[in-house]
Amino acid sequence: MLYRFAEFELDTQLQRIRYEGRAVELTAQVYRALHLLVRRAPGLVSKAELSREVWPDAVVGDAAVSQCIHRVRSALAGPSRGDSLVQLVWGRGYRLAVEVTIERPSAMLDGFDARPAVVVLPFLDEESDPRRRLFADGLTDDLTHRLASWRFFPVIARGSAHAYRETPLEPARIQAELGARYAIYGRVRHEGDRVRVHAEAIDTQTGRVVCSERYDGDWVELFALQDEVAELFAAAIEPELRRIEIERVLRRDPEDLDAWDAFLRGLWHHFRYTAEDGPQARDWFARSVEMDGSFATPLAFTALSHLNDSHAGWSTDVGASVRAAIEAARQAVALDGREFHAHGVLGGMYIVLGERASAIDELELAVAQNPSSPMTYWGLGRARTIWGDPERAVGLFERALRLSPRDPMVSHFLEGLGFAHFASGDMRAAGRAAERSVALRPEWPRTHQLLSAVHAELGSLGAARAALARARELQPDLTMEALEASYAQADAESTFVERYTAALRLAGWTDPD
Repeated sequence: MLYRFAEFELDTQLQRIRYEGRAVELTAQVYRALHLLVRRAPGLVSKAELSREVWPDAVVGDAAVSQCIHRVRSALAGPSRGDSLVQLVWGRGYRLAVEVTIERPSAMLDGFDARPAVVVLPFLDEESDPRRRLFADGLTDDLTHRLASWRFFPVIARGSAHAYRETPLEPARIQAELGARYAIYGRVRHEGDRVRVHAEAIDTQTGRVVCSERYDGDWVELFALQDEVAELFAAAIEPELRRIEIERVLRRDPEDLDAWDAFLRGLWHHFRYTAEDGPQARDWFARSVEMDGSFATPLAFTALSHLNDSHAGWSTDVGASVRAAIEAARQAVALDGREFHAHGVLGGMYIVLGERASAIDELELAVAQNPSSPMTYWGLGRARTIWGDPERAVGLFERALRLSPRDPMVSHFLEGLGFAHFASGDMRAAGRAAERSVALRPEWPRTHQLLSAVHAELGSLGAARAALARARELQPDLTMEALEASYAQADAESTFVERYTAALRLAGWTDPD
């Protein structure tokens, strides 16, 4: 978004201002204050509002706000001119006393579609052994590749990052020269046959460390170690950057969002996993696609949202939800054949429809496109569970949990793990996984249903009835006939379905009147 006022331009994509075409240096606090004044012009902004906008994580007094406004005025071509643009209304606040026009850019920033770019700087390794020093270079390459596979953040090419090998870490320079919002750097240390790798992600605008990860392990075969560390770091760092970006967007005016911001706003609703948030998530995803018709990821998550509705009993027409999910996922694949989320959701839809070969093909393709994504292993694990390979499914769910233990979908990974253990006959492990899932996501009906079946198989009928009552409260219209029909449509193994439904009947399942 571009705001024009007097001889100034405020660019929300670059988060900076220009005076007669020349960039004006601003601190992050001054930018946030000015951005709020510009958005609200010619309306008033109170000191309390400025405090919340400029210092979202701290409580400051009026003196700090006044000092910040002084710096805003100084940035606007000197205190005398600044006073005329930013006016104090005694006892009420400040306002930008000039006409502001808004321009929505037709082209996105620097080929990045307004998304914040990431660069992986060369990892440092002081090891004298040349073979071991190859590990740091290979890790830099592999981490760059794996982050690029996520399709969320543009990733600066390895060649451009290589120039910063021998230079001190200067976040502002990296942002100015590469256009990267986030820089990842790290160090490798060796002691005998042990290796420690430490990586940090920094916000190049503020210099703040936003994510820190560490790996400790034994020195094994070079490529295997590179793969393991890169996979773990990518799976840990990407969700943290995504979370930070979502928090940034939530602090912004909803009317001042571009395609990337609208998508993130949709993600916030999506990961709340409620019947009310699903449609709101899809509205934001649609808004994102409307702004940028080449952006495939919102379509993939639109499909996933419809899939959630069908699984949680939130859909009034499950067939329509399934068809909408397939259509959105196919549109995403048509736009971007490497959008692994879309292939994963298509695989999930084919599970629902019982199309085994197509489901496995799509899910394995999603894993190949992004081996660091826990969601792809979750989808493949679901297929293996109901189609007679629960032991293999357990490994897939455990891999998802190991890759991203703080992922918004952890409750679903645990639910899947619980079903896999149930299918394999390990009721104790199934119960532990289900309990952990319920603690994280108590409003998800299928996990309570699973917990009821587990308790019934273990002979704890009181606990089974309590869990079933909660499941029925969350999904009151589900009948046993409909549950069995859904498994039949998915071509689930009959032995699994018979054991599961028998356990629910033992817990006291009765259909609604």
